[in-house]
Amino acid sequence: LVIDDLADRRHDADVLLDPTLGRSAADYAALVSDRCEVLTGPRYALLRSEFAAARAAALDARDRACGRLLVTLGVTDPGNLTETVLEGIAASGLALAVDVVLGSSAPHLSRVLARAQAMPQPTRVLVDAGDMAALMTAADLAIGAAGGTAWERCCLGLASITVTVAENQRPISDALVRAGAVESLGSGAGLTPEAVCAALVRLATDSKKRLRMARDAATVCDGRGADRVLRVLMRVCEGAGGP
Repeated sequence: LVIDDLADRRHDADVLLDPTLGRSAADYAALVSDRCEVLTGPRYALLRSEFAAARAAALDARDRACGRLLVTLGVTDPGNLTETVLEGIAASGLALAVDVVLGSSAPHLSRVLARAQAMPQPTRVLVDAGDMAALMTAADLAIGAAGGTAWERCCLGLASITVTVAENQRPISDALVRAGAVESLGSGAGLTPEAVCAALVRLATDSKKRLRMARDAATVCDGRGADRVLRVLMRVCEGAGGP
């Protein structure tokens, strides 16, 4: 099994997985052998089992008022986009409880912790958080990177504002915008507190749009990709034949 999300190099594989929304097997036609089975799209995204387990309860709660915001811009967030986002949240004046997720190795963790303490909204920084499914279920809106966590948010129908923090995230963000699952603030390099504030106020105060986004997001990924990939791998290993 090879996992890729760039479709720009050759692979010697029995199975190739690319969970990018909008990707097709044709994108790999010249990059793998005829015997390779190509699995594309978020239906094959490798999420932990707790996301599928939490999906029903999370979707049932998506019509509630916006009271809790989740901020997750990567485990290390080397550009310190989290602090910029917190400045935008503070400027919004919204009555929100804010959860920020960062890793213990994040180079700007101390700055984020200090900024969180000064926030007008109650804000907690969760370091090396272990249960993202629970945090996403509890949240009513998220501001996050357009990486692998995007599929987790979609599985749980969490309306999101995305920031592209790496070039390979741009196609994911664009596809999610087209699907109606997210609003995008573009590249993190140009992120401003003013842009965060405007998007946050717009979505937090529009319950109908958040619900539409939640429903559209939920159609992108159901959290059962690992099961599907496992079944393919078992069949291939058993030599059961074609797809």
